[in-house]
Amino acid sequence: AFQSAQDPEVLLLEDPQGTLTGTGQSFTLTAQNGVYRQKAGKLTLDGQVVLRDGGGYEAVTARLMLDTREK
Repeated sequence: AFQSAQDPEVLLLEDPQGTLTGTGQSFTLTAQNGVYRQKAGKLTLDGQVVLRDGGGYEAVTARLMLDTREK
C-alpha cells in the first residue's frame, strides 16, 4: 500500500488480501487493486475480486465496495 500523492487520506493498494470476520464466519478477500479512503472508512476493490468462505463457496466480481465503519 502507498499513500496517494493527491490526497493523503487515500491509500492505494496492489494485490490486496484480507479476512473479514463476524457472526461466527470468516471470509477471505483478494483483488488486483484497491483504494481505501481512511477518513470515510470506504474500501473499494477492483479487478478479479474473489470472496471465499470457510465452506468452499466462492464469489467473483469485477468490483466490491465496503463500508468498514458499518457492522
